[in-house]
Amino acid sequence: AKLRKSAGVSFPIFSFLAIVTSVLGVGLGCVDFMEDVLLSASIMPEKTDSSLKRKRAQATILTFGPCLICALAFPNAFLPALEFSAIFRQVLFGVIPVLMVWNGRKKRLLAKNKDSMVDHEVGARGEASGFPEGFNKQE
Repeated sequence: AKLRKSAGVSFPIFSFLAIVTSVLGVGLGCVDFMEDVLLSASIMPEKTDSSLKRKRAQATILTFGPCLICALAFPNAFLPALEFSAIFRQVLFGVIPVLMVWNGRKKRLLAKNKDSMVDHEVGARGEASGFPEGFNKQE
């Protein structure tokens, strides 16, 4: 009973810290990316401390501003957006890899030069059972 009680307290703390560290990692990566975009888009990029701090502030606002506005304007939109993204993830991670394998196998069957393809029974360089040509297995 005591273990169950401690697990009940530690699980929300662990979940909260996992989400916070994930948001911090992704958010800081996006801020750095936006800062690079802003610096590369400048015609005359200044390297003064004040200009770099201004670019960093602009990048932070551009990264977190739209998310904050959407979260405040539509507080119940997270779960529907997550469900909508599931469709994209299914296509990205479920359908596309299958099509890539199917396309690769189709090209292998239709290849004009079959010697250039890897034969799973023989190997990439024509050796049988992983032994190079001329290797005597008995020795």
